[in-house]
Amino acid sequence: MESITRKSNINSLNNFSISKYIKRSQYIEHLSQWMEIFPRNQFLIVKSEDLFATPETTVNEVFEFLGVESYQLPQYPQVNQGKYPPISESIRQTMNDYFRPFNQQLEEYLDRKFNWYC
Repeated sequence: MESITRKSNINSLNNFSISKYIKRSQYIEHLSQWMEIFPRNQFLIVKSEDLFATPETTVNEVFEFLGVESYQLPQYPQVNQGKYPPISESIRQTMNDYFRPFNQQLEEYLDRKFNWYC
């Protein structure tokens, strides 16, 4: 994981793509930069898991946050849903270990638990 994320070790387009996605997944770095510019009360952090599980509730939370009138769609279809093969337990553990410090920082920064570890 460390060698993938170090730019000096990126020798192929595939490694660059992997590195780009890994860096984008370190949410604390990006979110904290935005929150240095804008007050926290201007942010609503929505978990995609909540949006998929209870779209009506989550969309209403967004409407309320924005101060706009609530509106119910007749249905909330899931579009562009990716289908991925299962990953091995060792890869899952490696990813969990790598992201754990970033995710802990994010949870502390937002004072919110995400329960991302399976």
